[in-house]
Amino acid sequence: MSTRGKKGWILAFSLPCLVLFCLVYAIPFVMVITTSFCDYSLTQSPVFEGLKNFKTIFADPDFSVSIVNTLKWVLIQSTLHVGFGFVMALILRRKPKGWKFARVAYVIPNIVPTAATAVMFSLLLNPSFGVIKIIYEKFGLDTTQVLNLFGNSKYAFMTVTATWVFYSGFNMLIFMGEMGAISPDIYEAAMVDGATPAQADRYITIDFCNHYNIHNNRRTEKTWKRNHL
Repeated sequence: MSTRGKKGWILAFSLPCLVLFCLVYAIPFVMVITTSFCDYSLTQSPVFEGLKNFKTIFADPDFSVSIVNTLKWVLIQSTLHVGFGFVMALILRRKPKGWKFARVAYVIPNIVPTAATAVMFSLLLNPSFGVIKIIYEKFGLDTTQVLNLFGNSKYAFMTVTATWVFYSGFNMLIFMGEMGAISPDIYEAAMVDGATPAQADRYITIDFCNHYNIHNNRRTEKTWKRNHL
């Protein structure tokens, strides 16, 4: 097949993805940027207002709180959630009893819509009839003092963060894929040399995963530089 023919097939297979990308991401992104400079509602056409909307946002004290919470969320997501997924991958790599069930059960939240998960946890933690109230009743505590974990700003952020731990299954799958690429011969050689399972994880699994991550990061960086510089 000629080079021109290959390019034609590549374009044909890429076109549906490009169309969906434009409809779902690119066009809405441009519309959001454009309307952010306008006074816009469903009942009237956009009227250009310049930086008025941005001045209003930055003058709102709740905006700074949301920025801080977002930065906290990014930090927790990139450390606690990723780390939890890595630990789960280390455990399941050894294929303990019931590991297949545990893997599927841990991944299920990632295929459930986020809105459905939010409704589920809001019902479970509801102070009127949720599981927290049941625990209070079991220990004979005053049920009128049940904490509203989602409705109280003091606890809402950490509650949402805790419920999101179940979505670490995606990170677990990525790490398990990297661990699966490590040759079993390396582990067998380490066991012959007297290495314990913990030492094999420390000096083989973690080291190889770091190598893959660094390699992927460098490849991503080179691709970005090639496309943007």
